[in-house]
This record gives sequence, C-alpha cells and structure tokens, in this order.
Amino acid sequence: MSSIEERLMRDIAAVTGGVVVTDSDLREASNALHESIEGYRRRNHRRTVAVDAAAAVALVAAGVTTYLLMRDDSATTQPVGPAPTTVDPDASFLTGSAPTRELIDGVWRLNDGGVVVRFTPDGAVQFDEAGTLFSHPVTTGSYTIRGDVISVTITHDKERSCVGRTLAMRASLPEAGSMRFVQSSANAVECSPLPLERGDWEQALPTRHQGLATIDNSTDPGWHPLSGKAVLYGVFLAQGGGHLLEIDRGGAYYVAENSGAAVYRGQ
Repeated sequence: MSSIEERLMRDIAAVTGGVVVTDSDLREASNALHESIEGYRRRNHRRTVAVDAAAAVALVAAGVTTYLLMRDDSATTQPVGPAPTTVDPDASFLTGSAPTRELIDGVWRLNDGGVVVRFTPDGAVQFDEAGTLFSHPVTTGSYTIRGDVISVTITHDKERSCVGRTLAMRASLPEAGSMRFVQSSANAVECSPLPLERGDWEQALPTRHQGLATIDNSTDPGWHPLSGKAVLYGVFLAQGGGHLLEIDRGGAYYVAENSGAAVYRGQ
C-alpha cells in the first residue's frame, strides 16, 4: 500500500469514527479520486485549448483588421493624379457670348467680303455670294443652336448632292454686331457655303457697327456716269445703315429693313 493510500485510510478513519474500511473499498475510493483528478485535468486542458484558440482567432482578426486599415490608409494617402484636361484650340478666338436666335437674327457680311448670310428668328438661313441674297440665294436651309454650335441642314443648293447635308460651326459674339465662327473639320468642303475655316461676321442688319453706319461717299471726287448696269448688281448698304438694297440681273430690286426682311420689292 502506498503512503498516499495509508494517509487516505487514516483520514477516513478519523472522519468515520473508526469505521472499518477494507482494501477493496480503499481501491474503489482511490480509483474514483484518480478519475476525478484526471477529469479535472482534462477540463483544464480543454479550457486552456479553448482560451488559446480564442486568443488565436482574436489575433488573426486583429491582424486582418490592421491589414485592412493599413490598406485603406495607404489607399487614401496615395497621391491623386491630375484630372485629364482637354485643350480647346479655339478658346482664345471664340470669346464672348454663345450664339442665340435673338443675337444672330439679321444679315451678316463675312470678313468685309462678298459672302453674306441671313438668319431668321424662325430657324431659316440663306447664304449668298452672288449678290442675290433675297432673290435667289445660293444656299438655303434650316439651322439649330446647341451651346456654341450652329448646325445648318441644307434644303437647297446649286449642287444637288449637297441637299440634306448638315454642316456645323462653332460661333461666338465678342461684342454686339460681331460674330466669329470656326467650321467643323467634318464639313464637306464642296458643300460648305463658307470659303474659310474660320472668320468674322459683321452685322449689316440690324446695323450695330458704327463703321458700317457712317460710310459716306457722296463727297468723293471722280463721280461719273456708270459704265454699265452690271455694276449695280449686288447688295448695297444704305448710308447710315438700317437698310439694304439688292438689284439682280433680271432688273428686280429688294429693299430690306433693319429686321433683315425684304419689305419692298419691284422691277
């Protein structure tokens, strides 16, 4: 019998007041004690494993959270590249107000030359370079405005293949009586009524430009009889502005007032 068993028997005897305990009783008690102790150890072991596992999970979760936070932080602190910019090559030329039907209504002359255009408030447009703007314009059509783009759809042209084509030009009004334009590169050269890719329009009607309104040739020397009636064909601006006179080869004449419409006509 071991010393542990001996001490156990003495303790039991003291508690039971001399009750006789046999060897078999002692073995059963000892086995029960060992099982209890072993069960206690197993419970402690499982608790330790569970605590260790929970700690490991907590460490993994903390690590993942820290990693994600580090990723988010690095993502937010990365320098942002500059936004792409589009350079407008015509920005310095197309200054002022965007076109509207009210602003472009009337008759305009291109670069002090012979090409004229008439915009009407109802969306009609006529281009001419032969001095027949009111009688037989070279090109007629309709127009729309979206932003700074004037789109012209041709309804009549000396070239039948151009009918139905749509032409586009950007435009701006830097001041009253002055309009600038830039034709779209997609415009067909053979169908465009404008000889230039970009240019300036000067408003003849309504007359807003003082340079047009103050022309006076009545005192110039060299007045003489006309060399022929052909020199009268074309469109003329009246002294002081406010009216245009058109005389065509057939002998018809048209007088347009400040609205840009022909109010008198005859032969």
